[in-house]
Amino acid sequence: MKNFFKTVCLAFMASWGTTASFAQAPDGRFTEVVAGTKENPVVLATSRGALSLHYPEMGGSLQLGLVAGPDNFWLADRKCDMKRDRNGNLIYIFKDPFGVSKGGGGSLTLEVSAMERAQGFVMKVVSEGLPKGTQLCWALGGSYGKALDDSADSGIRPEYCVDNVFSVEGSAITVYYGESMRLRTLRALVPPGSEIRLSNAHRQATPVEFFGSGKKTDAPALCAMVDPTDGEPLYFSIFRRADYNYFMMPTLFDENFNSPEP
Repeated sequence: MKNFFKTVCLAFMASWGTTASFAQAPDGRFTEVVAGTKENPVVLATSRGALSLHYPEMGGSLQLGLVAGPDNFWLADRKCDMKRDRNGNLIYIFKDPFGVSKGGGGSLTLEVSAMERAQGFVMKVVSEGLPKGTQLCWALGGSYGKALDDSADSGIRPEYCVDNVFSVEGSAITVYYGESMRLRTLRALVPPGSEIRLSNAHRQATPVEFFGSGKKTDAPALCAMVDPTDGEPLYFSIFRRADYNYFMMPTLFDENFNSPEP
């Protein structure tokens, strides 16, 4: 156990002479306000389900992907139906995300709700009828510690990941970032059973590349794989001002999702 924490918590430094590869969505700008206001956003989202946090410094980003055998992609590379419900929640439906390459069919639904008091969000992810053996990939990183000139230009970019340090304890993650005299923290809750790896943000063109990129890097981020079960929700939550545990997620999601927009 001690070795596990040592492996995950330390950000190893190295020089890289190869060309960096990182995910770039066709319309991957973070323009949808989940929490906060347009003028002072706390949580922003893209039109394809990636999320970022701002305090106002860049607190980090979460992105999702799917893997089934050799077929793997970020959700940013797939079209989806996005809408807001009457309470201001964001709902994304990815229909037939694998297309003809895996026989078609299936869907992945993301439902995202603000947690205003906790300065964060909670998200429910549900899969239905995806190809056998499909894994959900999630990646967390990019805690820059500085306010961006344009908050829409978020994401897990290598330059945002420098000096990020991660502590993982089961489903609970703490991210440490910023200058040593002004160290900041971010908390995240992720699905149990996730295989979490310290990864290289220079190499994230696909989920499989990111997951296997190795921990020796000057741009550390977390990348993980988890096995979804049809119809059974997986929850993600990232926040700054709260003390939650994963078992609380279903109740917290329902409370926030069903609350009218302030």
